[in-house]
Amino acid sequence: MGVVLFCLVVPAVCCALFGAIGVHLLRGHRAVRRLITSGVRTEAVCEGLSWHDDEVSVRFSYTLPDGTTHEADSYATGHTGIAPRDGVTAVYDPEAPTVAELEEHLESARSGRFRALVVLTPALAFFVVWLVIGIGVVAFA
Repeated sequence: MGVVLFCLVVPAVCCALFGAIGVHLLRGHRAVRRLITSGVRTEAVCEGLSWHDDEVSVRFSYTLPDGTTHEADSYATGHTGIAPRDGVTAVYDPEAPTVAELEEHLESARSGRFRALVVLTPALAFFVVWLVIGIGVVAFA
């Protein structure tokens, strides 16, 4: 039982976990790339700031041309000069208007998610290889 746990269960759980994180990061990265290439710029208002560790995220609201108002949270960065009720520029996806980012955070959101994917990929590959080897060990044991 210990060999099966070590050779199959541990890497399978790690593969599932890292895979789910990777899918989430990849979707976020693609959404930001879509905002950069085809997003629509609009005026927005800072509704508040959220601090987590040493990073700050801006909650902002924006109104679409049809009059609907949406809120979104920006990508967390190390600093911001934005204060509540400040006017800011947001970029939203015209095909999915609830997907938006502050214009000034677009590049850091793109590069931050890409860096996380680059770091995650070797770890995922390691656990996939471990799982494949583990399947072989258990099959021939």
